[in-house]
Amino acid sequence: AASDVYKRQDGGVGSSVTVTQNDVTDPTPSSDGKFKSCVSQADANAKALAAVTAQGQSVANSKGTCTWTGSYTGQVQKNNCADGGVGDMVSVSSSKLPGHPYTSNISLADANKKAENAVRGAEGQAYANKNGGCTWTYVASRDFYRNNCAGSGVGQRITVTSTQVNGGTPITSKVSLADARSKAEQILDQKGQDYANQHGTCVWTGTGSATFYKDNCGTCKHGVALSVPYSALGLSALTSTVSQADADSKGQNAVSYTHLTLPTKLEV
Repeated sequence: AASDVYKRQDGGVGSSVTVTQNDVTDPTPSSDGKFKSCVSQADANAKALAAVTAQGQSVANSKGTCTWTGSYTGQVQKNNCADGGVGDMVSVSSSKLPGHPYTSNISLADANKKAENAVRGAEGQAYANKNGGCTWTYVASRDFYRNNCAGSGVGQRITVTSTQVNGGTPITSKVSLADARSKAEQILDQKGQDYANQHGTCVWTGTGSATFYKDNCGTCKHGVALSVPYSALGLSALTSTVSQADADSKGQNAVSYTHLTLPTKLEV
């Protein structure tokens, strides 16, 4: 019997199909049946083989199957970091997963969808968790007092964070939360006071005095001069965050323009 092996050829990877003379038609059949010859057995066999050769591929394409292998690559975030760590985004290819290859006898699109589902599903997540890293962020904060005020200025308290002293960039670690905390505290130790001196506030307390004359001494008496400091007024201290001179100016103005009763109580 005449036969040959063909592969389906209309998409994907075709399966092998053995095509025999029973699968094809005789283009010139006789009343006695297919592939008969009055010449010889060799001639009958030749007719059968010629039909298999002419029709074999068509038969294979109709009887065989096609297999498509899908592929997909996507980003998956590691999600098993301890202590609030943020997982890396990991590039996951379906070819690296244990279920590879992802095949379909329907279409390439169907095979690709299977590969995508694997990457986006449990297999892809397991790969990302195994191969991805974690990032921990820690913000340390501490109170500092500015200590470079001029003159008698008093530095004020300012809360400084590790992010601020690092130029606005949070302190991170790829090792652990404890490592991130250690780095954040260390940079505060190194740069916290400088930041406070650059961004903190100084307060100066004003001083001032003015000379007044008692003016209720009566006839033939003259009041003596009295220098009255602002501190004698019993009022809240006048301060400035600009300079000592600015604070003193405020104090001097307060003494000069306040109605005083203190000098009138002094007898001469």
